[in-house]
Amino acid sequence: MKQKFKRAVTAGIFVLSISITASMSFAQILKDQEKEPAALSKEQLQETEAFHIGVLAYLWGYPLVMNHNHRLTMSAVEKPLPSGIYAPLNVLNPSRRLLGPEWKARFASHEAIFGQVWFDLSEEPVVVEIPDDHGKRYFSMAFYDYRGDLIRTIGTRATGGKGGEYLLVSPHFRGELFPTLNVIPCPTRYVYGQGRIVVNKEYPAEIATVVNIMRQYYRVIPYSRWLDPSLPSKPYQSSEKLNPGIIPQDLQFFHILGEAMKIVPPREEERGMYALFKTIGLSEHGFDYGTLGDHTKAGLKKAVPEARQMMVSRAQSLFTYTSGWFYPTLATGWSGLRFLDRAAMCYAFDPFAGLAVEQFCPRTNIDAQGEKLDGAKKQYKLHFKDGLPPVDGAWALTLYDKHGIMFENPANRYSISSITSGLEYQKDGSLTILIQADEPTDPQEKHNWLPAPKGEFWLVLHLWQPKDNVLKGKWKLPGVEPAK
Repeated sequence: MKQKFKRAVTAGIFVLSISITASMSFAQILKDQEKEPAALSKEQLQETEAFHIGVLAYLWGYPLVMNHNHRLTMSAVEKPLPSGIYAPLNVLNPSRRLLGPEWKARFASHEAIFGQVWFDLSEEPVVVEIPDDHGKRYFSMAFYDYRGDLIRTIGTRATGGKGGEYLLVSPHFRGELFPTLNVIPCPTRYVYGQGRIVVNKEYPAEIATVVNIMRQYYRVIPYSRWLDPSLPSKPYQSSEKLNPGIIPQDLQFFHILGEAMKIVPPREEERGMYALFKTIGLSEHGFDYGTLGDHTKAGLKKAVPEARQMMVSRAQSLFTYTSGWFYPTLATGWSGLRFLDRAAMCYAFDPFAGLAVEQFCPRTNIDAQGEKLDGAKKQYKLHFKDGLPPVDGAWALTLYDKHGIMFENPANRYSISSITSGLEYQKDGSLTILIQADEPTDPQEKHNWLPAPKGEFWLVLHLWQPKDNVLKGKWKLPGVEPAK
């Protein structure tokens, strides 16, 4: 009994000593924290405050700025341009041909006909008609709000290959809605629509057929004219042009953000940030540069490179790495409230990246040994030993130069895909793609040749409607190996 009592007393003293030590340590921490730091001057405080709020505004507003610039670039024209893509508001102007090196578009696909349109829903809703029959080709039509959030997708996966008549409605519309239309409520006045149809690019007639489907059967109609087709067509309406005014280049970001904030109403959870932003001249009325003091301007100038460094660094963590391939995050399509992640996703991917279940694109610029891909130094091969990429849509391995632009080559071959004819398979059914600058001398190897530049390059595997084992990480690409 005495032994138990002694052990209890000893244990109590031990616990008490720990508590006393912890209390003393905590007291010391509090004492250290109470030490007065060197006081900032009024001017230094203004600059520091503007810097921190500016960093937050940059990360929060980066997607808005990118999307605002995108709209002004794509729709600030008086009429649809023959090259496709560029068109006034509420006009779908699809490409007449596949995108190639001449478009200077980073990591663009060479297997699909694209059609995009910027909708303006301020006057009235807009009807979008999408045909049911796409000839068993993969297709999708996605709608995004001004923040880059995905609103709705129609297509092979999302609607089982069915089209339909869809009515895009702004949050301010108060009229009656026709009951047979599929209503898509939109949180912002401007909405971006992007359609794509994958084609067998080796047949000109096939490309012409797909272009005709999008040009003839994809229709964008003002709601009033859909209700009454006898009404006259509305004149083309182009987007405004950005006026930089007197604002210096290193603060133009905040000017563009202010212009976008005039258009996009704040969410309820953003109102607290709007109160902060007013201290640096940002509000739903724009960027009031003229009222800012020199120290506030200095803080904002420092904020831009700091925030951008944070965004670029965060973007690197959006990829997982296996056998030299970088696999993008599955968390695309919605921006959410994690502003650093949202900005990083906008920077690392297309501002309108969409869902991974629609298109998933691993990429690499290094071989399986971790060395940069360089057509001047080595020849390479990609051997699909354990089966071809598992997709319900289509796949394509596309080569780009070091800047992410399709590599222009005399063979006019920018990719090898699931619809490439004449590929040579090995006896076990596997496929080896040759990636090199010089044309192979073996006639059979030419069928599997993907031309590379004599310099550094990128490879991207476009997977349309990938299977679950891709999205769950159970299927991985083999590494790109130097050819022996």
